[in-house]
Amino acid sequence: MALSPAETAHRLELYNRGLTDRELAEAVGISYNSAYDWRRNRNLPRHAAELRHYDDYKHHVPMEEALSPDQCGRMRAFLGGLIFLANKHTGKQVDVSSYMKNYRNNGMWGKRKTGVSC
Repeated sequence: MALSPAETAHRLELYNRGLTDRELAEAVGISYNSAYDWRRNRNLPRHAAELRHYDDYKHHVPMEEALSPDQCGRMRAFLGGLIFLANKHTGKQVDVSSYMKNYRNNGMWGKRKTGVSC
């Protein structure tokens, strides 16, 4: 459904006041996804306030605190192989999904001892 020029102008005014997608959605009575799509379809960037919200999820936790030594070793082996593959195919897109399936199918998820400790 196309928006009326008045509704478009109203949303743009709210956006220009600095409202986040969630605040815009609440103000005009639409879903968050609708507000997000409306902003993206007009190539409008997110406001700094909304970007700060995502920084809340970027807490750094050392791998050693979140995983056991065995899990750390398996994670290092997995990521090391992925980095090797990416470096081998510089300039090409690496198919991470295929790499994960191959890694899993070759019994390297928990069956292989890496000898690497955290």
